[in-house]
Amino acid sequence: NIGVLAHDCFKYVPNLVTLIIESNKVTTIHRHAFSFLADLTVLDLSRNLLDTLPDTVFAPMQKLKTLILSQNSFKAFTPLSFAGISRNLQELKISGNELISIDGSLFQHLSNIRALSLSNNPGLIDFPNISSLTELEGISISHTGISRIYECDFKNLNKLSQLYWSGSPIVCDCNLKWLKDWYHTNMSLDVRQK
Repeated sequence: NIGVLAHDCFKYVPNLVTLIIESNKVTTIHRHAFSFLADLTVLDLSRNLLDTLPDTVFAPMQKLKTLILSQNSFKAFTPLSFAGISRNLQELKISGNELISIDGSLFQHLSNIRALSLSNNPGLIDFPNISSLTELEGISISHTGISRIYECDFKNLNKLSQLYWSGSPIVCDCNLKWLKDWYHTNMSLDVRQK
């Protein structure tokens, strides 16, 4: 069971493309742990004991397409948690944590994300600012504490076709009329229970 990802711990495997360290006991990641993983495209750190990340820890991985941080103990991410991360990142899973809020600038430089999972964060009550995610095709806010979503939350999300919200206490009233109109404009929008 791995507990710490130390400085340069992947120095001798620089050609890794996929790294799965899920279901361990990782509590600490050194800021330079991923320094030699320039070719990495998939990183799975799910089901560990992480609650913080060093700023810019993912920056060396400029080919990273999928990042999975689900089922850890994150309560929040700093604005620099994903700073320097690859513009190639297409999938980000931060579900099953203890998130309470998401900083408005967290996704600012992640414009190519196509899939975002925030599900199973019951303490998350405010819909995050995702307007910079212009390539977003699907988002899951299932089983969160989010009770209101507003039309302005979906500004610039012209490619969004999947919205999962089952198990979240979304208030369905006249203030959601815009969603019906938006659905008819974007006929492929999938709001199924998932």
